[in-house]
Amino acid sequence: MRGKFGPRSGCVVQAYRFALDPNSGQEWALRSHCGAARAAYNWAVSWVTASWWQRKAEASYGIGEEELTPWRPWTLPALRKEFNRIKTTDPRFAEWWRENSKEAYNTGLSNAAAAFDNYAKSKQGKRKGCRVGVPRRKPKRKARLACRFTTGTIRVEPDGRHVTLPRLGTIRTHEPTRKLLVRIQAGTARVLSATVRYERGRCSSRSRWRQPGRSSALPGRMWWSGSTWASSTSRSWPTVPEGHGLRNKRLARRVADAGFGEIRRQLTYKGQRNACPTIVADRWYPSSKTCSNCGVAKAKLPLHVRVFACDACGLVLDRDENAGRNLVALVAACSTGTGVAGDQDTPGVSKPRGADRKTRRQRLGRNTGRGGRAGGASLPHPRRKETGDRRQDAEAQLALW
Repeated sequence: MRGKFGPRSGCVVQAYRFALDPNSGQEWALRSHCGAARAAYNWAVSWVTASWWQRKAEASYGIGEEELTPWRPWTLPALRKEFNRIKTTDPRFAEWWRENSKEAYNTGLSNAAAAFDNYAKSKQGKRKGCRVGVPRRKPKRKARLACRFTTGTIRVEPDGRHVTLPRLGTIRTHEPTRKLLVRIQAGTARVLSATVRYERGRCSSRSRWRQPGRSSALPGRMWWSGSTWASSTSRSWPTVPEGHGLRNKRLARRVADAGFGEIRRQLTYKGQRNACPTIVADRWYPSSKTCSNCGVAKAKLPLHVRVFACDACGLVLDRDENAGRNLVALVAACSTGTGVAGDQDTPGVSKPRGADRKTRRQRLGRNTGRGGRAGGASLPHPRRKETGDRRQDAEAQLALW
């Protein structure tokens, strides 16, 4: 059995999405294929779970483990083999299964195999995320109409306004397909699959294609392809901070709503697709605490302080602008490998004041005297000494500035 599909080295897998304008006959055929996928999925779920209920009933009668009904496999080859055996004799499929492409039934069987696999991994604790329940049958009124084609005639027509799908023929698109057609005609792309989905009162086709000659990247979506994200990453080196700030209750909700992880994923794979590296700043890189003019780092800079004021050189600058200048300098440092604090090429270099590791809160009364510093020592004038104590280290580590 082959494993999960993955792009070859030097290729990119991307997706384009186009709205379709089928006629009445083609729309009926599309709905028939999507319904066939749902019927195959429901059959697979019922066939696998039937053995579960049978074993449970036999166990209640006192039958031994060795004499129970054997488990039915839920792998895709096993489901496909059993479905091909019963489709000509089962009254649920015998009369109409020839009307649709085999890809429609393969879509439902593949979804069922994936659903059972996710359930088994979730129950065993091998799957991340929320707990997955037992796969259930899809009702006719609520199921999403979708069908995926991986073999057969899948073609984008030369006129740029039609696509050809197996057993469905040539279907007109609501929008031009020129972006994908140009790549196919140039020999820099090849269509791998096509998915037809009915949503918001319209059918749409989502085609996955492979482009050779580039570095491998994650699959994308049509509405991101060719947008300003891709063009901006090809001109500069984007810098993505790794910190999340979720410990701060006031910022936690807003940071989570912003979806920085998705932004980083988009920048990373689009940068790889355009041969443009993405620099990721370390979580504890002091971009806001470090002076962008002289390189001296502050020990603390609370969030309510929106203006950065350097105690060494007297620079007064907006906090965010100062952090942006430091990130730009970090990109230059990573490209030249100067050994600056936070440089990707020199992970062994420490940051000023231990900023490369998370700080811990000390409990009162435990090796702290009366709540002061460790060993009972006190620091009456922290601001008077902090700049001078770290100036020498900062000049050695932040020599770029």
